[in-house]
Amino acid sequence: MARYKIGKLDPNLLRFNVSPRFSQLIGRQLISNPTVAVLELIKNSYDADADNITVTFEDISSNQGKIIIKDDGDGMTLNDLKTKWMVVGTDDKLHSVQTKKGRRKLGEKGIGRFSVERLARKTTIRTFSQESSQLIELVIDWDKYETENKFFNQITHPIKYETVSDGAKGTEIILEGLRENWSEEMIASLRKEVFLLLPLDIGKLSVKFKSEVKVNVKCNDYPNKSGELQEKLLQHYHARLYGEIFEDGSGLFELNLRLKKKNSAQETGIKYERKLTKDELDYTCGPVVFEAFAFLRDGRLYRGLDFNKDVITKLLDDYSGIRIYRDDFRVKPYGDPNNDWLNLNLERVKSPEYRLATNQVIGGVKISRDSNPGLQDVLSRENLYETQEFKDLTAFINRVFNFYTYASFVENRSKKKEDGDTREELYTKIIEGSSELKDEVSKGLRRIEEKKENLEKVAKTVDAERNVQDIPKEREKAAELDNFVDDVKTELNKISELADRLKSDAVEVTERIKEKDSFKKREMQIYRNIASLGISAAQFGHETAKLILNAVFAIKALNRFEEIKAIKSKGVRDELTYLEQYLTSANQKADFFRGYLMREKQGEKKKLDVIKVFAEVIQGFEKSFKDKTISIEIIDNSLGNSIIEGYYGDMESIITNLLTNAYKALTQGSDDKKFFKVTFNVKDNDLIINAINTGKPIEPEHRSQIFEPMFTTHKHGTGLGLPIIDDTLKSYGGNIKLLDEYPITNFEIQIPLK
Repeated sequence: MARYKIGKLDPNLLRFNVSPRFSQLIGRQLISNPTVAVLELIKNSYDADADNITVTFEDISSNQGKIIIKDDGDGMTLNDLKTKWMVVGTDDKLHSVQTKKGRRKLGEKGIGRFSVERLARKTTIRTFSQESSQLIELVIDWDKYETENKFFNQITHPIKYETVSDGAKGTEIILEGLRENWSEEMIASLRKEVFLLLPLDIGKLSVKFKSEVKVNVKCNDYPNKSGELQEKLLQHYHARLYGEIFEDGSGLFELNLRLKKKNSAQETGIKYERKLTKDELDYTCGPVVFEAFAFLRDGRLYRGLDFNKDVITKLLDDYSGIRIYRDDFRVKPYGDPNNDWLNLNLERVKSPEYRLATNQVIGGVKISRDSNPGLQDVLSRENLYETQEFKDLTAFINRVFNFYTYASFVENRSKKKEDGDTREELYTKIIEGSSELKDEVSKGLRRIEEKKENLEKVAKTVDAERNVQDIPKEREKAAELDNFVDDVKTELNKISELADRLKSDAVEVTERIKEKDSFKKREMQIYRNIASLGISAAQFGHETAKLILNAVFAIKALNRFEEIKAIKSKGVRDELTYLEQYLTSANQKADFFRGYLMREKQGEKKKLDVIKVFAEVIQGFEKSFKDKTISIEIIDNSLGNSIIEGYYGDMESIITNLLTNAYKALTQGSDDKKFFKVTFNVKDNDLIINAINTGKPIEPEHRSQIFEPMFTTHKHGTGLGLPIIDDTLKSYGGNIKLLDEYPITNFEIQIPLK
């Protein structure tokens, strides 16, 4: 039964009618290009629960070309054709949002069928539903809407019926009288778009982006353009970025990095993970899944593989970009070439070493109509409205990219320390190459002048022998040649100027590198000074030990004199008590310095119980922490597996610097509950130590710099504590990192147990 009826006309009322030109307005003029029109028809097949969809181009190099879209979906009954397909703007998919298979229907505006008008002058629909025993054929001649003098809804189209037994269900749309001449490039582009219409089938790497629908494009005229991505190439990514906002508003960041060490074919896999609360995200966009794979366009990274850099370059040229998939179908134009909807390229210009550009990533964002109602597309299906939800979606994905930037900075800094800095050699080669380029340009200019002089001599000889009538034409050609030569010389001179600038820049950078090397030498001098200071402090501790003890004994002796006991002033007696306490405290601190150069601390390596060393050093700081009402807690989950081979002094230095930094932060933080907690765990034969304090937080903008020598956020800090810890741990094959748990400060230390 039809949903729409035309009532009897009332002479006192008026109503809108529709011109036949309406078909053009929502066909050819609304749908921007033929590829989009084909994609809309594929979506209709998807809504019909088709598992296999085939788009066939027949004889498109001739004037008799056809496009045939065929699917194995549910097909349509006569009632379906009348009340759904033939009704403009039908709301059927608003009332019935899911297919029989449970798919979320894609078409909501009811105008997708006018994609056929965009593509061809004649449309034949052949459809068979298992609810009916008849195959129905509907023929639409779109030229009628331009030639007949009738209203839109008065133009009719013939329909035929065929009795079918055991027919295969589905719909076939045959488009004839094509409005476009489909070139080989257009077919290749369509194949690529069809391939990207569904989420990339990268289920081998992730289960989040996968579609069971198969779409195939056939074209016998141009069979060589497959448009398919070689999935095996995705296995060689440099980084995998993952972000998800869950139903409850909380979220997750994941990052997998693959790094190669210098002079080694082995890759190191590094994983970063961060869980975020609802309050940390506070986004309105709803549940979102984002995943992307990053590739570096550096041929050296792909040596030893069965393909070269050119293959990766082609992969990125064809498929790079971050696309949006709603209910498993792509939303255009996000991720198209030159569509940088996340402003990745702009950010990369600011920080090219650690940022990713759109042409380096292949990925997608997964949303749905039901879970993300604020992310709606415009009428043409070729954009999303710029709502607050869309802005929040953009902000979330950019945070995932910022997570990559932070990790890249940390890992590259570590890698540079391991590999050594060879940039000076590189810039030296640039300087030499620039000079060679300038020499070659000069030689080229001289050769051009010589060739030009020879040509002029030949031209004069030929002019003397030719017909006078030909001379003007030849002179015109000679003038064109002169102009061409001048243009070439101009370009070569520009290259020469560029070589000069390149050489100048390289010289300047080389000088900066030398300055940096000079800084490193000063840094080493500071380390040596610190070591000398430590030795002096130890000697001072030894020299004052006897003096301090004698002073303490003298105070105790004074307290035994009757004259002192007879003093009635409580203040005098209290001062003597305080003096004894001060001297005892000074002796404890001096004892730390006295032990600095003890033979067992600085001699040969020996087995050390790291937890025991921590406990011993912390004991010396307990009074200072207690005076500031700071609690200290040690939690041992190592099950006795905390033995390493090393120097006591190294461990003592690490712990002392951690305690000193924590003490500064805790005394500058809020007056809320303050604590310093150290936990010990064992994972994969590594001792994992977490040193946590609730003091003044390290601000996000400083977190990437805290391991840089001389960098400090404390007024009287040296900026050397954390670099010393970092360097010491690296000598043991370990590392330290600041976990992303702002505002809590949580340093995680990893030390190999073997």
